[in-house]
Amino acid sequence: VQAARAAGGRVLAPRGEAIAIAADKQATINALAAHGVPVPAGRSLPAGLPPPADFRLPAVRKARHGCGCEELRLLRSHIGPPASAAMRIEAHAQGTPVGVSLLCGAAGVIPLEPMRQRFTTGDTPRYTGSELLDDPDLATRAGRLGIRAAAAIGAEAGWMGVDMMLGDRPDGRDDRVLEINPRVTTSFVGQTRLFASSLIAAMIKAATGGVPDLVPAPVERSLACFRIPGE
Repeated sequence: VQAARAAGGRVLAPRGEAIAIAADKQATINALAAHGVPVPAGRSLPAGLPPPADFRLPAVRKARHGCGCEELRLLRSHIGPPASAAMRIEAHAQGTPVGVSLLCGAAGVIPLEPMRQRFTTGDTPRYTGSELLDDPDLATRAGRLGIRAAAAIGAEAGWMGVDMMLGDRPDGRDDRVLEINPRVTTSFVGQTRLFASSLIAAMIKAATGGVPDLVPAPVERSLACFRIPGE
């Protein structure tokens, strides 16, 4: 993004500072917490170190500069292999894993319909796809939390994905934002099936300060999903 902008190009992406924050999971959590956005308790973990002996288990360990489920592991014991790279270790958040896609621009941040994320079971889960979140209350909470997260790191233009865990309490007090992706995410595949209009055109219009035209498509909502082949 820096190279393209330095060459005079326009990129549908947040400002460089926001991208740098989102690329670092610890920096993301710090920025969110500083703006009052709920996040899991945790800390950074340098390469070569085991989980801190006083950290409450179960916990989640993930690559600090990773993508997707890279190096993601559920820790049930303080005894185990040390971190192979810079990591973040955090409290294991319980609830419904949800991803919210956002169209960002000068006119504001528009959340698209939240999607429930699916993962394999076990201590090294992998992302297998998403489907529409059909619970209206959960969807409302997810959209509001996604907007708050985007504002915390300075979303300005383009597409942004916010990963979160929605807790079981109806008041949302157990909801936690986990990560931010300052780019188009795989949920784009499912989202395109919800609209008769172009999501790319909507993203461009939002990024250039306009209000995007989003025309719903007459399709079964169950078709607005994404599955990773082979999972």
